[in-house]
Amino acid sequence: AAAVTVGVLAVGTWIAKGPTPPEMRMVSATEVRSRVSSAFTSLHSLRGDVAIECAVPVGSCSPTQDGVRTTRQWSFITTAAGDERITGIGRRDDVAYSASRREQTVVSDDGPPFAQVLSNLAPGPPDFANRSSVLRRDVASVVRAFLDTTAEVPVTDVTEQERLAWRLVIPVTPNKLAGPGGSGDQLEVIVDRQSGFPLRIIETLAGRFLDEVRLSNLVVDGPVDPGSFTLKVPAGAKAFRHDGGFHSVAASKVGAIVVYQPVRPGPHD
Repeated sequence: AAAVTVGVLAVGTWIAKGPTPPEMRMVSATEVRSRVSSAFTSLHSLRGDVAIECAVPVGSCSPTQDGVRTTRQWSFITTAAGDERITGIGRRDDVAYSASRREQTVVSDDGPPFAQVLSNLAPGPPDFANRSSVLRRDVASVVRAFLDTTAEVPVTDVTEQERLAWRLVIPVTPNKLAGPGGSGDQLEVIVDRQSGFPLRIIETLAGRFLDEVRLSNLVVDGPVDPGSFTLKVPAGAKAFRHDGGFHSVAASKVGAIVVYQPVRPGPHD
């Protein structure tokens, strides 16, 4: 498993069905991985739903009892600027992050109503930063594992969510940090042919199901309401607030603040 922000190939807006069929031709696994990589690095905006089904604890999904599969679902909006809104479906689990304000608000009712408001956050660890979302922690983890593979496996034409897609079954190296039985040795990946997005990824270990990630109702590069990334703390919720103390300043003023000459990358670095 890995973790990155979900991105999108800039190919316009599509919802569930009705695309113009791409030209039929044989493609290689390397070409499919290249399409997926381009989709993630060409992000403008993406919204949709994500479901994670698991038979072992995986990121945000944990089985309620041994051997019983559990499914958790979220709706999401993400932008190239780093804004995110992740909302649990069927439960209160809401996370909003505004990159321009460097502020994250989390509201949960897993137990007593609770809210967390983190302001002036650092861009990332090791400083106190925003909580890693299900998109970066769970979805992108299996996507990165797929992109890191080099096996030239057969690519099969299939239909997924009424869309033409490619199917690949790829061997991967289990992640030892996940513990015994916690990471798979094979990924089955279904990739939308038009957009380059993985629509379904199934992880197995010695043929045993571990987890499945499904993306659906995707809207690529559609309009995004900036208010989506502002979340109010509900009345009666116990709120934890923390100011990380980070502020944006002009590059020309950094030297005076840190009292030494910062080293900045040159245009060719």
